[in-house]
Amino acid sequence: MTKYGDLLFGNSGLTSARAVAARGAVHVAEQMTRYDGSNATLPDTLRGWQMGTDEGHKSRRAMWIFGYGSLMFDGWEAACGCTGRRWADLPGYRRSFNKKSVESRGTPEAPGLTLNLVRAAGHVCRGIAFAFEDDDSAPEIVLGLQKREACKPRALAVQLEDGRTVTAQVYIYEGRNLIADSMPLADKAAMIAKAEGIRGPNFDYVRDTYEGLKGVGVDDPAVTTLWEAVKKYPDQPKLL
Repeated sequence: MTKYGDLLFGNSGLTSARAVAARGAVHVAEQMTRYDGSNATLPDTLRGWQMGTDEGHKSRRAMWIFGYGSLMFDGWEAACGCTGRRWADLPGYRRSFNKKSVESRGTPEAPGLTLNLVRAAGHVCRGIAFAFEDDDSAPEIVLGLQKREACKPRALAVQLEDGRTVTAQVYIYEGRNLIADSMPLADKAAMIAKAEGIRGPNFDYVRDTYEGLKGVGVDDPAVTTLWEAVKKYPDQPKLL
């Protein structure tokens, strides 16, 4: 198996997140086309979109990974031997930009904010569940994602689009680099506007997250409202 560090950014590690997201959008569009042969017949919300098949896993054990952010759209799974993709719902959680980035998208002095999940009674997080063979390569996939997400996964029950409930690995950061989920929107926007790390401005990260989720048909208020606030913040790049 390819080393995980090479899967998203190549050996140089210099490919932009926006380029990765764009490739992922093409990958998603290809999956959609395979479903019914024509993108023209798909509804805007992608309801009923069957993202590949996992029929084989009904008769043998599978490992599931639940993606709720960039895992949904950047195409990482193809190089890891993904055998199926399904819309999935994670009850009791919602998206939140409450995870500080002190290296990739910020610094200890001026941290950025990245996407995470928080517990929320009555909420459901819509994401994508990715199926993999539960074989000798599974631990490598889990550890690679653990490095990428900077946290260990939790085994949680998610409901697939076909009604099945499966246990999936979900990466939720609960370490020391958290902010209060209740921080005012304006304060979050101010943090993001000022932050830049080794992988670029935090502004770019929020934009790419918004565009990537929108590209696969997910419009989450937690992402959309923050993006709207950030792009209006003074001294930000003008959007074409």
